[in-house]
Amino acid sequence: MENTNGKRFSKKFRLRYFEMDKHGTASPTTILTLLEETAAEHCLDIGHGLYDLENKNRGWVLLSGAIDMMRYPKYQETITIQTWISKYTLVKGYRENIISDEYDNIIGKATGIWAFYDIEKRKPIPIFDDIKEKWSVNTETAQEINFEKIKW
Repeated sequence: MENTNGKRFSKKFRLRYFEMDKHGTASPTTILTLLEETAAEHCLDIGHGLYDLENKNRGWVLLSGAIDMMRYPKYQETITIQTWISKYTLVKGYRENIISDEYDNIIGKATGIWAFYDIEKRKPIPIFDDIKEKWSVNTETAQEINFEKIKW
């Protein structure tokens, strides 16, 4: 786990057998799981781990997302996922992701909109200022997606 500059967070994964399809290629579900794991560790890195948030009846809910894979990694391949926050609203964070192979070739990009959530009341709430300060914002986007045009 590596916090590169206070804005981007990186995590390496070596892909395991049970994460593969029958051809030895990572499945879309595997990639989404690794993106989620990277986001969870990014939370932990700033002192707001998901279990700590859950103990306060707080958490993150994925509202929408888009993923574009140029290729899916193979068995035993090492990949790196970089993640950062490109934008905040009162209750939402826009999470960007770049997936690279062991030679630093980009093999995938993903963007997700996450709402900060009160689990008990089942409604979005303002993101803690401490989270916004520690993650800050890197306005670079992984891919050009206009989520505002998507009908909810």
